Amino acid sequence: MLSKLLTRFIKRFVLDDPATCNHEWVVYSTALRQRCLELHCRRCALAGAVMDPSAEEWAKAFDAPTKPYRWGHPERVVLGSGQIL
Repeated sequence: MLSKLLTRFIKRFVLDDPATCNHEWVVYSTALRQRCLELHCRRCALAGAVMDPSAEEWAKAFDAPTKPYRWGHPERVVLGSGQIL
């Protein structure tokens, strides 16, 4: 119960609205089966993915779980359907 209340509070008062957010993407992991980069927006927590990473981008992303980094190509991000909280 407390976790649901906290999540609602964060979505309403802390995070930006995903529909109007000027997304600031961060790579946080990889999805091996899909061979994509997993991202989230620092402002609204919306999930996203880069479905066609280059070999260099793919290799760099393996350090992302311990060293997340900003993604500079927002036009390549495929928007997810939910927020990561």
